[in-house]
Amino acid sequence: MLSSSSSSSSSSSSILVAALDWGLGHAARCIPIIRQLKSAGYNLILAADGLPRELLSRSFPDLEIIELPGYNIRYPSKGSMASAMARQIPKMFRAMHFEHRWLESLLDRRSFDMVISDNRPGLYSPRLKSIYITHQINILTPSSLGWTQLLLRDAHIYLMRKFDEIWIPDFAGDVNLSGALAHRSKLPAKFRYIGPLSRFKGCRIDDDDDDDDDDDDDEIDVLALVSGLEPQRMALERLIIGQLEASSLRAVVALGLPGREDKYRVIDNRITIVPHLEDKALFNYAQRCKVIITRSGYSALMDLLYLQRPAILIPTPGQTEQEYLARRMMTQGWFYSESQQDFKIVSAIEKAVQYPKLKIKDETYESIAQRLKEFGL
Repeated sequence: MLSSSSSSSSSSSSILVAALDWGLGHAARCIPIIRQLKSAGYNLILAADGLPRELLSRSFPDLEIIELPGYNIRYPSKGSMASAMARQIPKMFRAMHFEHRWLESLLDRRSFDMVISDNRPGLYSPRLKSIYITHQINILTPSSLGWTQLLLRDAHIYLMRKFDEIWIPDFAGDVNLSGALAHRSKLPAKFRYIGPLSRFKGCRIDDDDDDDDDDDDDEIDVLALVSGLEPQRMALERLIIGQLEASSLRAVVALGLPGREDKYRVIDNRITIVPHLEDKALFNYAQRCKVIITRSGYSALMDLLYLQRPAILIPTPGQTEQEYLARRMMTQGWFYSESQQDFKIVSAIEKAVQYPKLKIKDETYESIAQRLKEFGL
């Protein structure tokens, strides 16, 4: 991260940062980028909608956030995930077309030097520099549709061609998080590995405030992070809370619903359910729990890298990418995983704590701000 002394060279540059609305993961991994660019003195404006907008507004109350409608994709409650997603492809392309026109219209009224787009392929313009963030160059499909993978990869690269640079939030070497998602083939020069992005990088347990309640220092058995698209988010919430109620475990369950304070409740004086945990609270709960339960989304894995706690991964049923990442973490011996259908919380905890914590050498990557200096910003 650049020091404040470098801010004078960047204070006149305005950057628009926008994240996809598929769950909170895309917005969450933009947080460390926004923090670093703020520290370097850039003028930042954010663009988001729905829960990602709520998350970013809580994290950066001093920054302007422009409403940018999301893709509004939903996962099926049952049936084929592949079929459900295929039916929504026209909606995705309409959203890409809309966000491109939205950006061009915005540029008619306001001046920006760069846009940083997390997985929103339509957010580019020849009128400014553009960065695209993705960890999924190769789009994995169910085995029955394996023949479509090359087509989808080529289509994704085609969509990215308009951007000046593509940032992959992963390690470049053989030991990495994304595996086949971003390491299967040689990539063009403008594709750059920038290292994992986590809002917890650099956190310390002693960051906890001295005046926190004494009860907050008690150990808990489970920290469950419920997230993702509906209706599968709700399905996981009900599954985890139901099994916690039938056990004697002490737990904190974060629902991934920032701004929904009406969701707060306590069950049997041992299960605390909160709509959302801010970064500091989440980090400190993570350090005091025996195990973390979470989806196997890529942003969750990047966070687990820095939280350094045993975890149980529950991939979204039929979500090929999450199922692949969960298998990969098991194969590498980093984290335990169970399917949503077979999940049994007590036995899963016993297995998960036997796994060594994920330890990957955190190689030194040039700062995000330094990358932008190469663009003349």
